[in-house]
Amino acid sequence: MKNIKEEIGRNYHTIDPVSIPYDYDDNINISTIATPAGKWQVTIKVDSHPNMSMPTRVFDEEMQADHYARSMVSKIRTKIGNTLVREYVQKILKDVL
Repeated sequence: MKNIKEEIGRNYHTIDPVSIPYDYDDNINISTIATPAGKWQVTIKVDSHPNMSMPTRVFDEEMQADHYARSMVSKIRTKIGNTLVREYVQKILKDVL
């Protein structure tokens, strides 16, 4: 059997090999705060699409709060991207037809 030596997720052509953090987008504001009760609360606000903002949720552990925030940001980005593509396609079809 032949051994394959490779690393998944690393690109030697990029200058900075560190992964991009999920909260880098200025359009999506994530607030993760530790409460005095020892819990973690997460609030997500979307500036360009306020209807996609998420209400504050409380978690027992920081890892759960971080996972929730990461998952929601991914879903929100996908929805925004799909919305922009849909609007673009509708505009093109309207102009052509």
